Amino acid sequence: MSVDLDKYLETGVISGDVEVTGNYELRGLIKGSVTVKPGSKFNNNGTVAGGVRVEGGYCVINGTVEGEIRNLGGELLIAGTVGGEIIGEAEIRDNAILYFDRS
Repeated sequence: MSVDLDKYLETGVISGDVEVTGNYELRGLIKGSVTVKPGSKFNNNGTVAGGVRVEGGYCVINGTVEGEIRNLGGELLIAGTVGGEIIGEAEIRDNAILYFDRS
């Protein structure tokens, strides 16, 4: 599924992978992975059951990501919970909960 709508808000459940190409706010659940494309913004206030791949754009994790987060060139802010490894540059807030040791 590709999301290219401006200011799109999801409060339900999506089964499958999502590609973000616009502004997308999640308050629900994605049973899959998310790819954030250049020029887009992903604001996660819900749960991603898979991983997040940031190819560009801006990604804010206030909710939960159960898998790894891989930043390949975008801006990444983590203030929520991450169950997997964080690869690449990220601003990690003090209130973030990380289940993988970044050292």
